[in-house]
Amino acid sequence: MGPSYLPGPTGIGTAATLLPIRPAPMQPATGDHPPSGQQPGPVPALHCPPALRDDPVLAEEVNTDPRVRRAVKLAAGASTLVNDLYSMARQPSGTELGFDLPQLIAQEEKCSLREAADRTVEIHDELVRTFEIEAALLSLTGSPQLWRFLMGLWAWLGGNREWHAGSPRYNSG
Repeated sequence: MGPSYLPGPTGIGTAATLLPIRPAPMQPATGDHPPSGQQPGPVPALHCPPALRDDPVLAEEVNTDPRVRRAVKLAAGASTLVNDLYSMARQPSGTELGFDLPQLIAQEEKCSLREAADRTVEIHDELVRTFEIEAALLSLTGSPQLWRFLMGLWAWLGGNREWHAGSPRYNSG
């Protein structure tokens, strides 16, 4: 089994993965897989919910509490992996260097793409379980607004998965 992909204080990967363009033909390592696209910033690239714009208490909790930022990064990482997994069928295999985690794992661990996809599913599930635990703990001590935000983030994860499962973009039949 490869390295753990749970985010630390700075998220999954390294600061180098947050750069908008990587030099070609360099293949990033699996530990450098970006958690939510390649957007720099304290909170991953999620659309700014109106609650963060309209509620200064919630905005401060989300933007200043490292535990909340970590929970958001966990959710963003899980969301990215759903996209990676659903995108596998659309991407040419073996012809280009990929950004998606299954390809990175397959190349780094010298395993089949199917084994790498299975490992990516395990990592996704680990991220979601950890998010659920951390969100539950945060909801015990945070504001009611934070609880609603975290539950909305959890629902967004489910909606993201459902969208990918039903989108014609990822389903040819």
